[in-house]
Amino acid sequence: MLKRSLVFITIIMCVLCLSSCGSNKADVKIGGEKIPVGVYNYFYARTPEDSEDRTASAEYLCKKYIAAEHLMGKEGISLSTNLKREAAEETEKLWSLFSAYYESIDVSKQDIAKIKTYEMSKKALLNFYYGAGGRGEVSEDKLREEFAKTYVGFKAVEASFIKQDTIGESVEMAESEKKALRSTFKTMAKKVNGGEDIDSVNESYNESLGLIVTQPLSLNVIKADDPLYGEDFFSEVAELSYGKAAVIESGSSIYMLERVRIDRDDETFVLYAEDVLEDMKMASVEKKIEKIMNENL
Repeated sequence: MLKRSLVFITIIMCVLCLSSCGSNKADVKIGGEKIPVGVYNYFYARTPEDSEDRTASAEYLCKKYIAAEHLMGKEGISLSTNLKREAAEETEKLWSLFSAYYESIDVSKQDIAKIKTYEMSKKALLNFYYGAGGRGEVSEDKLREEFAKTYVGFKAVEASFIKQDTIGESVEMAESEKKALRSTFKTMAKKVNGGEDIDSVNESYNESLGLIVTQPLSLNVIKADDPLYGEDFFSEVAELSYGKAAVIESGSSIYMLERVRIDRDDETFVLYAEDVLEDMKMASVEKKIEKIMNENL
């Protein structure tokens, strides 16, 4: 308890010094090591306000930040050019969107760059241990197998049960209108299951609405926890055989969709292989970081 109080006092003194000097070069000592106070502020702001001990939570995150750097050094790893570029791009994006907020909590653009470098260091460690040629390399076959289990692909015609009334307000369709829309979508699904191309079915549907389709339907690839879709959406798609169509409702939307096989599509697999590896092995990287943290900080 005394140790946490001393850390908190040190932080307050650093912040006061920072405010009076108009600089963001102050440091906070965590686990015997110095980190920028802005990095501490970032982690502190990320802890829930109702947390029993926000200071302890922030200190824990700071120790992981330091430990990741130690592990990178121990293994002799440095960020690749691609990861450095990704860190820089994400820093620019975040700063352009949220700079006012970050400045309000005394977090500088340089601090955000350090945070993003930390996040990229975990990716570097992931690739070092489990990527191609790594000590515990996950084979491509295993990655494709996991990809097939945890992601689904589909093409879909989508409509909404929400419409615009005569004065431009968004209102829910009447039950009779919903029934008619469901019937239309079920008819389209029957056509696809009967051998008609889904893009052709989509064109006909849009023509009936007075619309012109200029592009084929895009391939959607989602995970089970995708926030854009309802809770049961993933499982309903996953239950479909490849090439089969069905009508699925989610929230205020209705979909006529056809499941597409994605694990044998090299172009699609390459796009998601890194995410699949993270899903499979990032928890192991986090454990290695925590081990360094517990041993040294």
